[in-house]
This record gives sequence, C-alpha cells and structure tokens, in this order.
Amino acid sequence: MKNKDIYGFKVTDKKGGTLIRWFSTSGNLTMPCTEQLMKLYARQKMLTNINEAHDLCKDSAVVYKMKFKTLTEKDWNNTPNPVKQFFNKLFGRNK
Repeated sequence: MKNKDIYGFKVTDKKGGTLIRWFSTSGNLTMPCTEQLMKLYARQKMLTNINEAHDLCKDSAVVYKMKFKTLTEKDWNNTPNPVKQFFNKLFGRNK
C-alpha cells in the first residue's frame, strides 16, 4: 500500500481495547486494554508523521499478537465524524 493511501490505522488487543489514529491526530484509546497497547499508544502519540506511526504500530501488532488494520479513504468516508458532517452540511453534500 502506498503511503498516500494511508488515512490511519486501528490496533485491537486481546482485551478488546482499541487504538485508532486518523491522519496526524494523536489517536484515541478505548479501555479496557492491555499494558502493551497503552505503551504503544504513548509511543505512537509522540510521532507526528502518520506513516511512521503506522509502521511502528504495524510491527508492534505482529510482535504482541494484536490485530492491525490500515484505514483507507473508504474507511474514512464510512466513519461518522462531527467535523466531516459539519463541512458536508456547510457545502451541501449529503454523504
């Protein structure tokens, strides 16, 4: 997958905790989660480049046997997002 196609990523641990990061945000973490996912969240949060954070989390997911998914434009378009909804209303787009 080309770097320009990466919109974000999602890592899920065995407890069901999830780390989701879109673009250059610092990401969101849901609880309960494992200690490894909390540490991974802290490490990736320090990276401003989404591609570097993506690669770090992808490699760590393999090591700690977590599920990893690269998020694409299609995932972004299917995600309810208050900012996105605001702009869609502002510009008259109904998506």
